Amino acid sequence: GIRDQKDRPGLMPYVAGPLILRGRIQLWNNGSSLESVCVVKSDCLAFADGTATICCAVTSVDPQVLGCLVQVVSWNYIPATSGGARLEIRRFLLLE
Repeated sequence: GIRDQKDRPGLMPYVAGPLILRGRIQLWNNGSSLESVCVVKSDCLAFADGTATICCAVTSVDPQVLGCLVQVVSWNYIPATSGGARLEIRRFLLLE
């Protein structure tokens, strides 16, 4: 496979081992300072880990987990398109 980031512009860098994602699933409302990088130009969900925030889709979510710390155990990264990248969260564990 491709292991050099310069061969994959706009994609996440290659990582040899598993990635552990911990952060918060939150509402990403219109008018947010981060709105310009959201794929969907309306209310949507976001995943934030303290270093970055990305629009996300969650396959099954209980509104009570919004804002709570979670560990994402199954996910897909959907690369940047004309509107931006997106994280698809397939399964997560509630940490608090």
